[in-house]
Amino acid sequence: MNKFIRIFGITLLAVVTTSCLSPSGNNLEEQRENAKLMQAQALAQFIKSDPRLKLAVDNAAGYAVVNATGVDIFLPSTESGWGVLYYKGSNSYTYTKLLSLGIGLGLGIRDFRSLYVFDAPKDIQYFLDHGWFLGAQANAAFKFDYDGAGGATAYEVAPGIKLYKLNKTAVVLHATIQGTRIWKNSDLSK
Repeated sequence: MNKFIRIFGITLLAVVTTSCLSPSGNNLEEQRENAKLMQAQALAQFIKSDPRLKLAVDNAAGYAVVNATGVDIFLPSTESGWGVLYYKGSNSYTYTKLLSLGIGLGLGIRDFRSLYVFDAPKDIQYFLDHGWFLGAQANAAFKFDYDGAGGATAYEVAPGIKLYKLNKTAVVLHATIQGTRIWKNSDLSK
């Protein structure tokens, strides 16, 4: 039975990790438009959950929104997703991918959005050049379509970069140490 649980867990982690790295669409233009639509809708939900975020986003050099899925199966934890970064200085978009692996105690699955707010253009460049973040997180949520327990949480992932997470749909209880990598989606960012 233990062997079955391990195989099931590894298979589930592999499916989630590889299946959520690009927006839907029949071609690159549709994928870009779907990413921008997700960004606008998620940003509206963040501001609805905490109206003070509107001022933070308005005063920022730019922001990125990531659509991600996370799975916790006892000790391993994974998150994968895709997003779009908007740089106000050049009125440009950069499309991204996200992969996060962690270890801790937890069980559950969540569909969530991450909002990265950048204080200055150098912070955006750091985000794109480095994109590695290590941190601890704890989450207890029971939500469906943004309704339910578990609200937006905020972290400072690097100087000048703040991360806010908001569960869209989640049934999860976990505490993990996560390593997250965000990188440019070369296909969509051309």
